Formats: sequence, C-alpha cells, structure tokens
Amino acid sequence: MSLHLGGVYQTGADALDIGVSDSEIVTNQAGTFVILSSGAAGGLSVYRLLPDGGLALHDMQVFPDALQAGLMPNVAMAEIDGAPVLFVGGTADHAFGYSLQPDGGIGALQMVEWHAMADAAGANAPGALQAWGQISAQTGMGFHAPIATDNLIAAHNLSMPSVDYVLSLDGSSGELFSHSVWSGTIYTQVASLGAADGLALSNPTAMEIANLGGAAYAIIASATGSSLSVIKVGPDGSLTPTQQLVDTASTRFANVQDLALVQEGDHVFVLAVGADHGVSLFRMMPDGHLVFTEAFNDDMGGSLNTPSTITASIQNGVLHAFIGTQHTSAMVHLQAGHANLGQVASSSSNGADLLTGGSGDDILMACSDGDTLIGGAGQDILSSGAGQSTLSGGMGNDLFVIRANSTRVTITDFQPGSDRLDMSDLPMLRNLGQLAITSTPTGATISFRDTEIILTAFNTAPLSLQDIFPNGLYGPDSILIIAGETEPVPSPLPPGLSLLGTNTHDSILGGEGNDTIRAGRGNDTVRGGDGDDLIYGDNGHNRLWGGNGNDTIHGGPRNDMIGGGPGNDLLFGGDGNDTIYGGSGDDTIHGEGDDTRLWGMGGNDLIYGSTLGGRIGGGGGDDTIYGGPGNDTIYGGAIEGNDYVDGGAGDDEIWGMDGNDTLIGGAGNDFIGGGRGDDRIHGGPGDDTVRGGPGADTFVFLDGEETLLVEDFAYADADILELDSALWGGGLTASQVVSIYGAVTPAGLVLDFGTGDVVTLAGLSDLPMLADYIQIV
Repeated sequence: MSLHLGGVYQTGADALDIGVSDSEIVTNQAGTFVILSSGAAGGLSVYRLLPDGGLALHDMQVFPDALQAGLMPNVAMAEIDGAPVLFVGGTADHAFGYSLQPDGGIGALQMVEWHAMADAAGANAPGALQAWGQISAQTGMGFHAPIATDNLIAAHNLSMPSVDYVLSLDGSSGELFSHSVWSGTIYTQVASLGAADGLALSNPTAMEIANLGGAAYAIIASATGSSLSVIKVGPDGSLTPTQQLVDTASTRFANVQDLALVQEGDHVFVLAVGADHGVSLFRMMPDGHLVFTEAFNDDMGGSLNTPSTITASIQNGVLHAFIGTQHTSAMVHLQAGHANLGQVASSSSNGADLLTGGSGDDILMACSDGDTLIGGAGQDILSSGAGQSTLSGGMGNDLFVIRANSTRVTITDFQPGSDRLDMSDLPMLRNLGQLAITSTPTGATISFRDTEIILTAFNTAPLSLQDIFPNGLYGPDSILIIAGETEPVPSPLPPGLSLLGTNTHDSILGGEGNDTIRAGRGNDTVRGGDGDDLIYGDNGHNRLWGGNGNDTIHGGPRNDMIGGGPGNDLLFGGDGNDTIYGGSGDDTIHGEGDDTRLWGMGGNDLIYGSTLGGRIGGGGGDDTIYGGPGNDTIYGGAIEGNDYVDGGAGDDEIWGMDGNDTLIGGAGNDFIGGGRGDDRIHGGPGDDTVRGGPGADTFVFLDGEETLLVEDFAYADADILELDSALWGGGLTASQVVSIYGAVTPAGLVLDFGTGDVVTLAGLSDLPMLADYIQIV
C-alpha cells in the first residue's frame, strides 16, 4: 500500500511544536513511543502509538532556562547504569538529559559526568558512545570521544565475527571512518572513505546501518549533493562504496535532511526527507542496493513544509513514519500497509538459477548470467543480474529493476498501469530521449548503451512509450562511482614541479609549491597538494583534486570528478558528464560538458552550467549560478545564503533554499521554489510555476512572458507582484489594472492581459485587495 497521511499532531505548546529538529523512537514493554526535540528554547514531547495506528500525546517537557547554554539540536538516547536517558546537551563537567520512564514518560533531569559517559561507552552500553561523541562535538563541552570529530554527524557500533567496529561520519571533511574496538576502550582507525576515494559525501546529515545477509551496509545522506550513498562494510572494517543516488523531480530528498531505517527480518525500508517538502521510500535488495518505490509530498496533505527529521517503525504490518518540520507547527504521521511481506532471496553467483516467489510481496535478485525470476502473486520487486535475465512478475503490481551490469533482460508479462520499470541503476541515463524504444507486436524493446530490454505485454499487445513510462523516468539518478587507485600513492615531491602522467592508470601527487600536472592517458588520480596548482585531466575518466591553494583544474574529454579543495579555485569540466566540487573557498566553476553535477560547497561561488543541463548546487555562501541552455536543476544553497540564480534557456527547476535570493527562470517552462527568506522570483518567458515559500517575496512578470502561476501568493506575508506597464501600454494605476484585467476564478485570482500573458495567483479570492500588493515598473 502506498504512503498516505495518518494524521497531524500537536502538543498545543508552540515551544514544542515549532522547529522540531530531531526525533527518536523507543519500543519497550509499555509500547512504542515517538520522542521529538525542538532544540534550544524548546523541549521534548512524547507520543504513544495506539493499537489502532493513531497517536496520543503521552508527555512533554519544556527545557528550563538554566540549560539553554548547553543544549544541542539533537536528542541522543543512551543507557547509563542500565537505564535509558534522553541526552539533550552538556556542560564542562556533565552531559545532561532526562530519564525515560518504563511507561514512556519523561523522568527527572540527569547530570552524567563525562567520565561516567566514557565508562558506559567502554562497557558498550547501547547508544553511549554515539551520545558522548555527538554531545561533545556539537556543544564543545566535556572532552572528545575517541571517535569524535569537530562535527560528528553520526556513529554506529557494528559487531563482526572477530572484531567490533565503530563507524563515524564527520560533517566537516565529509568522510566516513571505521575504527576497530578492543576491550571497549582501544579505538584504532582501519579505514576511511570520502571524496578523494571517489565518493563525495558533502555536507552529510545522517547515517543509518542495515545488516542483511551477513553483511553490513551504511546509508549516508548528503545535503549539498542531494544524494544517498551506500557503503559496504567488510569483515575487516574496510569501506567499499557500492551505490550513490541523486534526487530528481520525481523523488523528494533534495538537500536531504534526515534518514530513517526500519528492518523487518530481511526486509529493509529506508526513508529520506528533503527540503523539497516530501519523503522518499526505498527498499533494499539483498546486495545492499536501494530501490526507490514511492514519494509523498506536501501536496498530498500534512503540510510537509521543509521536513527536518524522520523516524519510523513497523507495527502489526503497518509502516509508520513520523516527521518533524521546520515550518509546520506539528508532527506529520505517514502510514503504509506492508502486512504481506514475502521472501527476500538471491540466486547463486554462478550458474543459471530459477527463483520462485510465493503469494507475498517478494524481493528476488538475479546474480548470474541466465537466471530466471518468477514473482508469483503479490507486489514483487524483481532485479536483473549480470548478463541475461528473465523476469516474470505474475499477479500484482510488480517493480522490475534493471541493473547496470545486465546485457539482456526479458520481461514476460509487463502490465501497463500496474507494473513499473526501474532504470535508475543505469549511469548517466537522464531522460527518455536517450532510450531507443521500438514497439513490437507483443510488446516493445528498449536499448540503452550495452543493455537491451525485451518487454512482452501481459496480453501480448504492442506497448508504447506512454504505456511503459507514463510518468517519465520515475526515480533517482545514479552516479558512477570511480574505482580507487590502481597504484600506491607516492610520497610528496619537492615544490614547484612539472609532472606528466603515462598512458596507464596513474596516481600523481604534487609537491608543496605551485605545480603543473598533466595526467596523460588512462583513468588517473591527481592530487595537487599545497600551492596554487595547474592540473590538466587529459584523456580518461579522471579524479582531479586541487588541495590547498588557489588551483586551476581542467577536466578532459571524458567523465571526470574534480574537487578544488580549500582556496579560491578555477575549475573547468571539459567535455563529458563531469562532477565538480568547489570546496571551501570562493570558486569559479565551468560545467562545459554534457550532463554535469556542479557543487559549489562553501564560499561565495560563481557557477556556469553545462550545455545539456544537469544539477547545480551553490552550497554555503552567497552564490551566483547560471544554468546552461538545457534543462537544469539548481539549488541555491543548503544553508543560508543570498544567492543569484539564472536558469537560462530550457525547462529548469530552481530551488533558492534559505536566504534572500534572486531567482530567474529564463526562457522555457520553469518551476521555481524560493524557500525561506525574502526572495525575488522572475519566471521569464514561457509557462512558469513558482512558489515563494516563507517570507515577503516579490514575483516579477514582464510583457510577452506568457503565463505565470504563483502557488502561494500571500497577503499576510506581504508578497508583491511586480508588473511591467508594457503589459497594458502604461498609464494605469494598480487599482485600474486589477479592475480591468482581474477576475476571480476557481483557480484563484487571474490577471489576463489579452495577449497570451496571464498571471494566476492560486488560492486567493479577494480581488480588490490585490491592488495593494502590486508594484508597476
């Protein structure tokens, strides 16, 4: 069953309902309890999950003034001396929080000395190490936990057959660390993973762990890249990236804020909330691969206005998700029925196997050439494998997942309107125009690069593009993860060098000065090191990292990954589908190539999009972004900044996020979302849809720009409609414009200027008042 609204809940106390920043879920003998924190100047609220699936307010606690200086936005639950404590902050001497009573109520304030926290962590008390690290990192109080960084996002314990490990996620460097644990007190780093290893985890916000089929997988959310990454943790603590997904218009995890993971046997559910006012639901395959199943957004109810935290649980066959938001003074409760969970199975890694599901909702995965999967009844997920696979869904709404290593996939009973193809694992597939689709007498064939899909309709009738993809390419984008070095990294060289790579796969490290490095042919990894370096990617799929200093980096003609690092860098993608990260300085980024991913990160960046469109994110700072002539998706910034964005030609999707932004759609049919702040929004020529968000926004409409739909124009927010006097030839006041050209319609207030130029303000009905909110230029 699809996600649907279960309810919207409030305590009635603004301090607890507004600005919910974190959540926990607890199940004990008394029941299941959802705990929300609204951070500084707020408090804790507890809701109980009722047998009928509803919620009831159970308890609440407003934080006293005496705690304000040491409060953190998170709530971290840990056992101290065998009793659960909800930690909310720390002082120089103590971590502090409230005891959680056996009945789910909030107990007395607890002051726990830092040495006691260390002892609890050493004894492997549930949650103690994570709470210790988060409190010390976020408040600056106490002393650092052995795995803590200056910006610890999350930490999780893992028990392997021979050694225990701790995974910690650092928000400053965007790196994941693996530490072995001996005797509960000795922590030794055994592995790390980040952008320099081919996986960008910029501005990470959350991490969850799944244990599936004897393997462990870390799922990491990154706000700046609007991405979800899956990392396999080896028995030796090694970290191997296996998948990276990026938000699209059909998913809802832009600038992803939080994750929730629920596991029922081998069925793993992952939920992600984004600043684009929604939640995305994924299922996990036996190899850790995430498959997008559906999204829920604020247009479906519940007022999911910029979700900030999510937690989830499965009770009595129902998936429950509990979401706190930045701008809705309530908790939103979503539900989805999953009472018919079937088997989770995969074939062997060699030989042609037959896997058959049952009457439940099965997850079946092919692993070798020649496998056949038969779903049977139920809503099944069937995944192709390496080489050739045959998939039969059977009765029910089935999801067929096409993997990147598949060469030929035969689907025997595709049913339009019920079944769906998931193509998101195919790297660099961005639009239906890249697919070769041919209708046949019994269905259709689809080709993309080295993958062919043969579809036979359930009624052996021809299938059209609309039959197969009624909603376009539905799901996230997949980013190609470049493998690690093929050679050891060499020692640093003297400063001011001129280095040239070979025709093989090189690993090149610059010196301390201003180096000039040419990668040469092959898939190379280049690190400039200190100094103002000049780096050329040349040919191959390269990873080019500037390091410290003001670097200039030129990508080559293929698909490169480029990172400027600290300093004010000048970065050129070159041809190909490139991914570029600016770093912490004031960077200038030129996409240049085809379908690119450009992320400014920190600093006041200047970014130019690519020819065919792509994704652009400014990150922190006051950024200036120009989209290319293609269809771009642009995010002004993950955190507050006053950004200038011009989408250029093409049908663009633009999100200003926080700050007072100037957002211009340019030619084409654009969507623009302002986000928080007082934004200036100009759709430009074409049929545009815009949404200002919280704040006093100005919406611009000029002569000859066709249609503009403003979804949330609000008199109460002091929004302004700025109109070009050339629309009517001049000489009129705002009241006269409203009287002559205005009308009240079921869609809202409409200004129709008679030449194809039409403005619609959705949801408004007071036409005379509009004159007070019009500016004429």
